Amino acid sequence: MKMKTQLINRTIIVLLFCFTISFGQMNEFSFKRNILEPKDNWHKIVLPEDIFSKISPSLSDFKIYGITNNSDTIEAPYILNELKANTTVKEIPFKLINTSNKDNEYFFTFETNPDEIINQIKLDFSQNNFDWLVKLEGSQNLTDWFTIKENCRILSINNSDANYKYTNLIFSDSKFRYYRIQFNSNVKPKLLSAVLLKEITESIIVRKYSITKSKTEINKSIKQTIVEIQLQSVFPISEIKLAVNSKYDYYRPVTIQVATDSIKTQNELNYLYYNVSSGILSSFEDHNFDFETVFAKKIKVTIDNNDNEPLEIGNIEVRGNIFELTARFDKEAVYYLIYGNRNATFPRYDIENFIDKIPTTLSYLSLGNEESISQNQDAVSPLFENKLWLWLIMIAMILLIGWFSLSMIRKKAQ
Repeated sequence: MKMKTQLINRTIIVLLFCFTISFGQMNEFSFKRNILEPKDNWHKIVLPEDIFSKISPSLSDFKIYGITNNSDTIEAPYILNELKANTTVKEIPFKLINTSNKDNEYFFTFETNPDEIINQIKLDFSQNNFDWLVKLEGSQNLTDWFTIKENCRILSINNSDANYKYTNLIFSDSKFRYYRIQFNSNVKPKLLSAVLLKEITESIIVRKYSITKSKTEINKSIKQTIVEIQLQSVFPISEIKLAVNSKYDYYRPVTIQVATDSIKTQNELNYLYYNVSSGILSSFEDHNFDFETVFAKKIKVTIDNNDNEPLEIGNIEVRGNIFELTARFDKEAVYYLIYGNRNATFPRYDIENFIDKIPTTLSYLSLGNEESISQNQDAVSPLFENKLWLWLIMIAMILLIGWFSLSMIRKKAQ
């Protein structure tokens, strides 16, 4: 009798566990947002910027759960995308048809297909240490020449402190049969190569993040300018733009770092940084530094001044790409975006293998306000609020107890 009673109790516990396990999975996450009114099978959801301080940097702790009218819990599959600018570069065939000079003025003329559009010419010279102002012209007949761009500065610096070349001509889309570059030089230039290109970069929307605090410190002992930047929260960043107010020419190595951890000492909090990008801050190029997306709140930019005067740093912009979910909603339900579990692993869904079957045009769904799951355990309607489930469990228990009772009566009768 005692063994049968234990068996009944264990069976009831198993039933209860099976019915409640899905809700326990939800409670492993910290936050939820209602997904407002899915109308179709496929939709997109843009992740709001205030969500990133509460999730894993691996972006692995997202789930989309739905609660049906029957209180069934379903999971909607999704694909996470980072919206990045796509750049395509097409190399345009050409012929160098003329190299000439008059006194110290030199000309290089290229012939190409008149139907091709170009917007960049990359030049390479054998000389080092030059500084030339180039004029670029276009023509259809070698007689009538039209100015495309002038006073384009190209240069080469090669010494013990630097090895730097900037010899690219970047201009608006142009469509000519002939292109001619001309410049003055005291030495005969030796053109090693030229590449004519058409570069197309898709225009995408990026987020510009608020900077709550920035500090610029000049360390004369190590000849560096250190700019410390603090954002409003933790954000995924992928671009930093520096404005320089100094009017003279400059060429400075730059390192960009983000804080990953901190060590508390008796007097202050010291941050540990790691490198995310390095390059050259130059008066000849844009001051945009792009890198793979990282999560950051504190950023450090180090500029090596060598023996030069420190640069006057102006406005700073920190930007990041937008992340979105492409999700499939198979059943009518009330859906929630659940997140905030740093121990979660990436979910694996079949739709990842059938991306070509996803419609190309999708509408976006909005998210409701963030709610804490830990403070409100009833993130969804509890299973046992549904009377149908209660009746089913009660019937199952009655049948189970009755079966054991009949078995015992039969044994006694024998």
